Amino acid sequence: MILETLKRRIDDSAEIAKGMSSDSFGRSFYSRPIFLKVQEYVRNFKNGLASDKRWIIMLGLRGVGKSTILAQTYTHLIKSGVKKEHILYFSVDQIEVSGYSLVDYLNVYEKYLDKSFGTIKDQIYFLIDETQSEKNWGKILKTLYDRNKKFFIFSTGSSALELQASPDVARRSTFEKLYPLSFPEYRMIKNRSLAKKGLKAAIENALYFSENAIECHTRLQAIEAEVDNYWSDISENEREKYLMTGMFPFTVQYVNPESAFTQLNSVIDKIINDDLRAIKSFEPETVEKIKSIIVYLSDKDVISIVKMAGLVGMHPITATNVMEALTKAELLIKVPPLGSSSSKIKKVRKAAKFLFMSPNMRAALAKVYSIKADPYELKGYLLEDFAALHFYREFVGRGRGILTYDTTENRADFILDIVSGNRLAIEIGNKEKGVTQVWNTLEERKCDYGIVINQDRLSICEKQTVVSVPHKFFFLA
Repeated sequence: MILETLKRRIDDSAEIAKGMSSDSFGRSFYSRPIFLKVQEYVRNFKNGLASDKRWIIMLGLRGVGKSTILAQTYTHLIKSGVKKEHILYFSVDQIEVSGYSLVDYLNVYEKYLDKSFGTIKDQIYFLIDETQSEKNWGKILKTLYDRNKKFFIFSTGSSALELQASPDVARRSTFEKLYPLSFPEYRMIKNRSLAKKGLKAAIENALYFSENAIECHTRLQAIEAEVDNYWSDISENEREKYLMTGMFPFTVQYVNPESAFTQLNSVIDKIINDDLRAIKSFEPETVEKIKSIIVYLSDKDVISIVKMAGLVGMHPITATNVMEALTKAELLIKVPPLGSSSSKIKKVRKAAKFLFMSPNMRAALAKVYSIKADPYELKGYLLEDFAALHFYREFVGRGRGILTYDTTENRADFILDIVSGNRLAIEIGNKEKGVTQVWNTLEERKCDYGIVINQDRLSICEKQTVVSVPHKFFFLA
């Protein structure tokens, strides 16, 4: 029975992959930048290069597009001449529904090939989705990896997988993070529109790696025409749509935002009920209250955990553990406070900021739980979420920087310390208030220069230390 199930899966894999990587009109999705990296891993493996890069583990929030990348990889392999019999492409949660385990499926595939895994001379590709559904995934895939150097494994799962990985798994595998869509990726999927190659890098180099504010301003001026050209055919409310419902591939095509909000809340529920269990074991009564905590956060950033715990009826220590688990699951981004010292890494015991990995999550909670009739009334928080995701994706998650905030009143929203680079004070807000806040942080915290992200024109302050950067730049960085 299981052998017949596996045979059907192998025969149907091409159609399944096509369905996972095409829109409702049958048009293939454009490839996100990370897929090019996966292609490079595959190409090097096929050519006998980089033999230590033959187990790729892609992590990320539910719904960010990991399954699509896996499907595109299957199609790429077939087009490059790999036989369908040499690709095992499946989802662990689906075979478990059929009553089979990951070990069962791998064992029957070995029988299907009619050779012991250890003696196979052909290159074999294992494309495995939803790996977190198998409790012992690490041991099982490590054993598979060790059995034959002709095996290439590409597995996906929730962000918690990295925490579960043993040292043996970590030594053998390469972790890749997939984040919610950037604005150019959103436009690529929705409108099949591509940004000019190199524009993102030019903006980031100007913003974060200039010698001072004057150079930052000058470099941004030099590329402003290219930026304006990108936005020339984009409606004024497109950024609003993106912040509300446009950061997950499955929500981009929704015409009705209410449907997107409903689906996003379902994703949050799955994170609570499934993913958190892989991080920490909570009592059932605690799990029931976690959604209340997340809803409580939907119109806040800096919180008192003691106060929040009291409101939801939870012990403060338990509430602290819940917040840490939600951060490790990457539903939330924790931005710790910076201390009064001018040291770049010294922190103090004050309330942390907790921002959502995607502003879409905050907007969905605000709407479904009636925090706001119009979630865009939370625009300030949505923009902070977007900025935190950007800094996490480009710096913190890559080990390239540290993100904190200044706890003193009337200070900038963020302090970004780039490894072996600049310390920047960054404010997400309107021009006048933002510049004042950045000035205060800049002087007190000895920053190299300041940035205010706003809707105004590109400009530099009288002191030549703070650059006001319009959204049109930041959304492309």
